[in-house]
Amino acid sequence: MRNGLLSGVIDLIDSVDPSFIPVFQADPDISCEEYGNTLTVAWITFNYLHLDKAMRHAVSYALNYSYVVDVIYDGDAVRWPTYIPNGIPYANYSLDAATFDRPVARNKLLTDPTWGPICAAAGLTGASSDAAWIAVATGGSPIAHYNYTWNIGNDKRENIGLRLAFDLEYIGVKLDVNGVTWGDFLDMIIADREKMDMYALGWAPDYLDPETYINPIWSNVSDINGGNFYEPDVQVLMDDALTEINPTVRSNMYWMIQKLMVEEYMPGMTLITGINYDAWQTYVLGWVPNPIERVWFYPVYIESDDLTPPDITILSPVSDQVFGVYAPTFTITIIDESPVDSTWYTIDGEVTNYTFSGLIGTVNQTAWDDAGIGSISLTFYANDTLGNLGSETVNIFKDIVGPDITIHSPLPNQEFGVDAPTYNITITSEYLLHSLWYTIDGGVTNYTSYGLTGAINQNAWDSASQGNILITFSAEDDTGKIGTSSVTVIKSIPSEPPIPGYDVILIFGVISLVAIILMKKIKNK
Repeated sequence: MRNGLLSGVIDLIDSVDPSFIPVFQADPDISCEEYGNTLTVAWITFNYLHLDKAMRHAVSYALNYSYVVDVIYDGDAVRWPTYIPNGIPYANYSLDAATFDRPVARNKLLTDPTWGPICAAAGLTGASSDAAWIAVATGGSPIAHYNYTWNIGNDKRENIGLRLAFDLEYIGVKLDVNGVTWGDFLDMIIADREKMDMYALGWAPDYLDPETYINPIWSNVSDINGGNFYEPDVQVLMDDALTEINPTVRSNMYWMIQKLMVEEYMPGMTLITGINYDAWQTYVLGWVPNPIERVWFYPVYIESDDLTPPDITILSPVSDQVFGVYAPTFTITIIDESPVDSTWYTIDGEVTNYTFSGLIGTVNQTAWDDAGIGSISLTFYANDTLGNLGSETVNIFKDIVGPDITIHSPLPNQEFGVDAPTYNITITSEYLLHSLWYTIDGGVTNYTSYGLTGAINQNAWDSASQGNILITFSAEDDTGKIGTSSVTVIKSIPSEPPIPGYDVILIFGVISLVAIILMKKIKNK
């Protein structure tokens, strides 16, 4: 195929082999372009019954992801930080995904009530050297001992396992890397899951919907949920999102699914998506790259006079979708008889235009911050090499009003003594809640609240001075908007009462002493 395109026998190659890219890009008669990430992904699954939360977090921060991308995939991939890839609606790349950070990985174990004592027994602390951690992992008594399974013949999965084993030694963990046949590998995922602690897998979508990346792999009713992942809150969101028809509500559901899986539960380690390169003869016009690697030849033609503007379709965001403080991501398609020369968008009626490349991206955050609240017209433009200009607009909504918090108790100016106050609040929000916290020292220290009722942290209350204390509750929704509400209470601890009868006893003692002295003087006379 390489020689066929170079000689002109072949007009077009989609999904170009990375080794051919420099040759094609050096040929003036060939267009070879990168079109963002593919929708093919790879990740590592944890056995949810074998690795607890602290260990899953530690392992996730221990892996050198750059090595996986740059060495194992030879740069022909990009890091995939969540469970839905760019190009699929509702992908959220703004989450706090695990990165390669050995001190963080070690701290996840050192501060855990289960793994902390095990580390301490092995003589490990936050100040221990790399050599000390490696010695524990390789010395016969590791902090933990797991296996990683890969299917024989897949060199990348084998090398991922070897790299993971290398990195885990730096947190005191030993990892066996086991290769099995593809048939045995599938049997273990479906029927013999207890034999595997971790394994790598790849996936490509059947259609452009986030469900195809979530439910088949992670639902508790899926045969290929080989990691036995199950969390009730995620499962409810998975099930409800299948039938939800409101795009804004559905978007919030998938954003929350990703947030819980990426930042809280970590049922696996998302690794990479591929990079999409296509190459074609310069006289071939109208070719539209597709991240799902499906080919549509209807608009493709040999160069001729072209007066048709590029046809833009906005896949996301959808009409009337609501966004908060974070700028929207977008996915579009462009069909044109001639090659597309430039693309840009505006959110202020062309006062400012922002150029972009590819078919997916994120609206400029500064421009979004400057935009007013309410309806915003997001317009995309595409200009082809013959000067034909096409555009398409979607109206979305910006809402930065945070959740509304009502404090039922404590009451304003209510007095409390030694015991910290209890609280009872309600929160009204159009969107799913992301987090809830309170402070009693002006935000110097924040305390996470896991419900609408509870008690103020007793240690914080003990440390607070007597007098007026301002308790401030804050709630953040999944669009990034924060609402607050405060109440002032009074800390008043009365002085301890005097010992009953103490003054009488003291006076009686003084009188007795004086009487004794007088009696002695009388006797001496």
